[in-house]
Amino acid sequence: MRYLNKTSAYALKVKAEDNAIRLFPDAAFAPSGAKSHSGFLVMWGNTPIVWRSARQATVALSTAESELNAILEGGIAVLGLESMLYDLNIHVEERVVLSDSMSALTISSGTGSWRTRHLRIKASWLQEMLTAGSFTAKHCPGVVQPADLLTKALPSQRLCDLLELWGVGEVVDGDNKSKEVNTKAQIPAAKMLVAMLCCVMFLGTEARDLNDNPGPQIDYDMMGILVILLVVLGGLIVYEAVKWVCLEFYREWTPGASRRKLRRSPSGASKESDIYLLFDTRKQGKCQFARAAMVAY
Repeated sequence: MRYLNKTSAYALKVKAEDNAIRLFPDAAFAPSGAKSHSGFLVMWGNTPIVWRSARQATVALSTAESELNAILEGGIAVLGLESMLYDLNIHVEERVVLSDSMSALTISSGTGSWRTRHLRIKASWLQEMLTAGSFTAKHCPGVVQPADLLTKALPSQRLCDLLELWGVGEVVDGDNKSKEVNTKAQIPAAKMLVAMLCCVMFLGTEARDLNDNPGPQIDYDMMGILVILLVVLGGLIVYEAVKWVCLEFYREWTPGASRRKLRRSPSGASKESDIYLLFDTRKQGKCQFARAAMVAY
């Protein structure tokens, strides 16, 4: 909250000093896991136009590889910005890569030991750009590396220093020495604002081959729910089947099965009652006959 209160009056100052694109890449090697964190800042005329801070898609095996991944991601962003400026009829004079990693710059230039051969193959695209003169690589000390703001947590004083490198600061009306409007100075600034607005309207999309037919898309969450329902339904069916088999075995194959079967049928119940009644009658008759015989004796 103190930081927000202190920087509430800060704003991005749009400047049009030259017509060059500068890339400031930086990376933090595996700060909180296996994957590294990369960030890059693309400036046009010393004004921030494009920036990105995200976890790298692949696992880097060294600091140099993580820095190289950040340079490659930023280089693609530079080409995208240049294409947009070309649509605005703006010619870019120079493209400069300013990295604080000497090892990544060495690999990009095509030199290095045999241990870094796999990284040189990965950086072959950037090496071709540097050889053709499309890009210029320079070393930027870490103290004045503005992309350091995108890769790690920093103390307040370091944040203020980096914001100054970004051109973000407090805007004071008294700084203007003259109230006159300079039309020539406003034209490049207006173009830069248009470029920034176009970058804001960009939507991230995934590149895909035109001949690639992905087929129907599968909702794995819904599929998981359906699988769970099928498992529950199958368990109920198995339970009912086992229950039925046990009941049938008890009714048909255990002692007293015929009597239970007779009880289950409506006609069988009446027959069973008749049998019991007849049995009781015969029993009573035998008892009376025995009693009469004893009296006669």
